[in-house]
Amino acid sequence: MFFCKTNPTCCGALSNILKKYELASGQSINLAKSAITFSSKTPQDIKRRVKLTLLIDNEGGIGKYLGLPEHLSRRKRNIFSSIVDRIRQRSHSWSSKFLSSAGKQFLLKVVLSAMPSDAMTCFKLSASLCKQIQSVLTRFWWDTKQDEKKMAWVSWDKLTLPKNAGGLVFREIEEFNDALLAKLSWRILKEPNSFLSRVLLGKNCNSSSFLTPSSASHGWRGILAGKELLRKGLGWSAGQGDNINVWSDAWLSPLIPFLPIGPPTLDNKALLVSDLICHDLKMWDITAIRKHLPQYEDQIRKITINVLPLKDYMVWLPVKSGQYHQDKLCASQAKLTSGLTLGL
Repeated sequence: MFFCKTNPTCCGALSNILKKYELASGQSINLAKSAITFSSKTPQDIKRRVKLTLLIDNEGGIGKYLGLPEHLSRRKRNIFSSIVDRIRQRSHSWSSKFLSSAGKQFLLKVVLSAMPSDAMTCFKLSASLCKQIQSVLTRFWWDTKQDEKKMAWVSWDKLTLPKNAGGLVFREIEEFNDALLAKLSWRILKEPNSFLSRVLLGKNCNSSSFLTPSSASHGWRGILAGKELLRKGLGWSAGQGDNINVWSDAWLSPLIPFLPIGPPTLDNKALLVSDLICHDLKMWDITAIRKHLPQYEDQIRKITINVLPLKDYMVWLPVKSGQYHQDKLCASQAKLTSGLTLGL
């Protein structure tokens, strides 16, 4: 998918890029299979000009990309319900085969549970839809035939537990959805200058920071759900302390999100961690700590001050590396030559 403006300069540049690609690779793009999607207010004369420039007559917007429609309507439930149908159809295609428990377990973990991943990476699925997916997975695990429904002797919650706790490490669908969305939120936090972050933040957080509450489209609300999950395990590793607010950022512990209990006064409301450090001596300013946070003196003394002038950075506290990974999060939570599609 290529995105560009409709002016002649952008369209001409895109056409030249595609021609250079064809000459360099020897692969020719099938223009009959390609399509252009225009915004709703694009005039007809501009549409005709763009089609002539790119030599593409088809208008898109009604196809699918990674199993999802290119345009999402207001009725999201009908769109995502097709995911359940695809999982059920795939599971039924295996129900007539004699599969061992190990084979079922492998197919359920690797194939069926992974089928909704593309949608769950971008969108927050409703709780009812997650239960429907979970029901299909449950029936596949316990039933031997499509038309023979057997009793589920163990609840799905227990099957999602680690093996040392008596489970089979199956995915809890709603938690896995949140974990994938949190991965996207983590990328926005750690790479604010990336193209993805600049587009999303510029559209949805133009006048506020990413961690402050906001509301917007269905896709952005999914990212916000991932952000709320990140809050439960996000902390700060102090360097110079210039970017860490003493009262609102979790910085007191390397293990759990821990921040001082306020309320702050008018004088120290904007207090930063850097205000508690003697930068010349590379040690804590005990006088400042006893003035503002006397009850946390012992806790603060345990935090090591770096000799080098390092920057403050966010870390994911549940793992030693400090880097967020959705599979580890799910484990802890469970106890745990084709055509083009152009968007103009």
